[in-house]
Amino acid sequence: MIIRHACLTVLLYAVAVSAAHAADVPVEVTRRLQEIYAEKYPDNPLMRESLIRGQIQAYRDLEKWKSERGVPQDVFDKLRETYKRKYPENYTMQKALLESAVATFLEGRD
Repeated sequence: MIIRHACLTVLLYAVAVSAAHAADVPVEVTRRLQEIYAEKYPDNPLMRESLIRGQIQAYRDLEKWKSERGVPQDVFDKLRETYKRKYPENYTMQKALLESAVATFLEGRD
């Protein structure tokens, strides 16, 4: 019984922390991330919290990243849209692929 109570306490804390950290992220994004990771890691609230936190940070980074010096805007926008379509609910993947594509593009220009 004590272990169940401790797990429930950790779970409630993780959800509260997620919500507090995501105040600037649309509710539907946060809610969907919570659903995804609750399904993938039903017995591991700490893993869920860590992954949700990473996804929220990547979402914020992508929202701020509107262009890249040295990359034509149309190229940047196309790359960004491609990864957004391919991984619509995986912001860390979108960000990693966009970073890699931008780096590759810039290396090719040197």
